[in-house]
Amino acid sequence: MSDQAAANAQTAQATAEQAAAHAQVAQAAADQAAADAQAAQQAADQAAADAAQAATDAEHAAQEARDLIAAEQAASEAQAALEAAQAKLDQVLADTNTAEPAITTGGDLNVTANSVGSADNALSTDVGGTLNVAGAADGSVAETVNVENQGDLNSSAIAATGDVTLVATGDVQVTGDGTAADVTAGGTATLKSAGADVGAASDPISVDAGSVGAYGQNVYIEGWPDLPVDSIVAQDHAVITPPGDVTDTGAGAGVVADSATITAGGSIGTTDNPLDVDAGDVATASGGGTSLDLTSPATDVDATAGGDVDITSTGKVTGKASGSSVSVAADGDVGESASKPFTATVPTKADAAGTSEYGDVSLKVNTTAKPEPKPKPNGNSVIVAKAVVKSTKKAVITWNKVYGATRYVVYFQKCNGKKAIKKLAVVKGTGTLKRVVKGLKADRCYKFKVKAQKRVGKKWKTISTSVAGHFYTKSAEFTNAKKLKLSKTKVTLRKGKSTRITGKVVAADKARKLFFHDKKLKRLYASDEALRFRSSDKSVATVNAKGKIVAKGKGQCVVWAQAVNGLWKKVKVTVK
Repeated sequence: MSDQAAANAQTAQATAEQAAAHAQVAQAAADQAAADAQAAQQAADQAAADAAQAATDAEHAAQEARDLIAAEQAASEAQAALEAAQAKLDQVLADTNTAEPAITTGGDLNVTANSVGSADNALSTDVGGTLNVAGAADGSVAETVNVENQGDLNSSAIAATGDVTLVATGDVQVTGDGTAADVTAGGTATLKSAGADVGAASDPISVDAGSVGAYGQNVYIEGWPDLPVDSIVAQDHAVITPPGDVTDTGAGAGVVADSATITAGGSIGTTDNPLDVDAGDVATASGGGTSLDLTSPATDVDATAGGDVDITSTGKVTGKASGSSVSVAADGDVGESASKPFTATVPTKADAAGTSEYGDVSLKVNTTAKPEPKPKPNGNSVIVAKAVVKSTKKAVITWNKVYGATRYVVYFQKCNGKKAIKKLAVVKGTGTLKRVVKGLKADRCYKFKVKAQKRVGKKWKTISTSVAGHFYTKSAEFTNAKKLKLSKTKVTLRKGKSTRITGKVVAADKARKLFFHDKKLKRLYASDEALRFRSSDKSVATVNAKGKIVAKGKGQCVVWAQAVNGLWKKVKVTVK
């Protein structure tokens, strides 16, 4: 190759290398551009997601603000209504205090009339003794009673077919003889005092009325037996003690006081219609459930109920409650703090719940349910039932006592080829464990079974169900089992080992065929084929339809052997 050709080749090589270098630079630039574009897209996607989340957060914040405004509006309206009612009461009491009484006496005042005063024009009195009101006719009661008294008002029992309104500038006390309510009204009973008490702690006023209103410094009211509350307002304490239920009529403010104590033999409010309470301290005790709607900004609660406790509040709720279940739902905090929580005492942790719309929830749950001890190995963990025919028309069904059962449900009917059996009766666990069935017909087959149950919360849970038994009434052809004879009544095995129990059914009448309820059996005679077996504890030993017992684990149990009519006999099993 000439020198010129070599130079040209070198030049071409250099040019090619330079072109390759430019191509690499261009590719690197393209890759960087693609990476920048991808990063830009990711940034755009993140920005869009952030914007969507911001919009969602804004909507949630707006909804919370609307809810808060609505709650504040409701509280404001309730306060305005209460202030209006108080203003009206103050005016009535002011008029009573300044009005010249129509009747003044230092002794007793006896009034006999169809109506005493009216809603617009009450009878104005100043009675130093006792007010006694009766209807115009002998033994009758007035239609309405409206009395405004200066000073203390002491009255004997008052009854009216319509409304009763008693207003006083001093204490209001109505005392009957205990055979009826102190105040009886077919309509509304209203008791008002200006700056003094209605009733007394040692002698509350019992009221039997369609609705009840009471106003005073302290208010002490009983129901007869129930107490339907319109408005009970106390500057200090409201004490309500009906032997029956406390209900909220919804027509007034409910219970308003600095502190309220409500003790009811029945329920306080209902889930659908809770009792409205505006008080700083609320103590309740009820034989049934308790449902409260608290409207105070902060309420300290001490509630005990025989049923469920349901509390709702527009403010903060502190304190404690115990019942079948406890539910607290508040707009404010539930509990004071983590170190001072609201305490719920219930059977299980699942029976307590606390929620807050805008505050914190500090809830401590104490449980009262204790784990059930394991039944003793005497076979009482399962139920067996038998029937004995006493006459052509009567038979007696009996069964064993089952551990933990508080009632037994008996099922009985004529055999009809179907598995279902009609419910006959419910027998308390504390009663006699038998049921007599009458009105039977001769030469008929009947079937029966019994369920052992216990109460769990609001429902009945079946612990054990007996094998369905069958028997025949007096028949020229069939008879029932009278006695069982077993090959063994005690068995001791090691784990994994087995044995078999055989037996014989002795007929009540040997001249007749022993009744079997098995269409597959062509033979009708007493043998172990008629027996049914079941184990009281399958973790200790199992048994099959042929009476084969297999030891499963250390312990003791019972294998029950039963004839078709339920006649039973025990086999005690020990596994070592």
